[in-house]
Amino acid sequence: LLAAAPAAAQTAQDADKFIKLVQSYDYEKLIGGKVLETDQQMAPPCQGERKIEGRQIVAIIQVPQFIDTRAVPVAGEWRERVIVSRCGKSVRHNVFLFASKVRGLHAVVAFPGESRADLELQAQIGKQVIANARRTNRACKRLDIVETTLREKDAAPGKPWTEIWTSWVCGVLIHAEVRYTPKAGGGVDFRVR
Repeated sequence: LLAAAPAAAQTAQDADKFIKLVQSYDYEKLIGGKVLETDQQMAPPCQGERKIEGRQIVAIIQVPQFIDTRAVPVAGEWRERVIVSRCGKSVRHNVFLFASKVRGLHAVVAFPGESRADLELQAQIGKQVIANARRTNRACKRLDIVETTLREKDAAPGKPWTEIWTSWVCGVLIHAEVRYTPKAGGGVDFRVR
């Protein structure tokens, strides 16, 4: 669960606070509640029980910063992947966590799967993928992105990579290829096909 956390924290004290935070009941309740709520709204519909099987920090984007008077960081950004079992299947959910003095700790559940894209990029790509999927069945009122998978599992950071985004459109799975190309000055271009 915490392999990346201690190495990424600035001080041993902050690392200890971060470990205590991500192992706390309140943190697990925040993450679990957000993920299960999102999962219940996903297609395809699943009336069965949902259970969190595990979670793992996959990236620390901004090192969590603490002050003495708070157990929650006042700054920081990281990403977790949470695995939920639903209707005999495991679904990986991406959760982006943001800490600030003003808002406290805030969690946003993004699209499920392995996408390397940040939250903003996922939102941009998601709009295009959904628009393309909608064209396959204009009468369908319920569609969702249900999986993102890496085509090249070993693509080095800073190099182009491809993901397959799968949409559920009224019972039919539609696949979109998303090609990412990192820009020399920072950021990433993408193309959806």
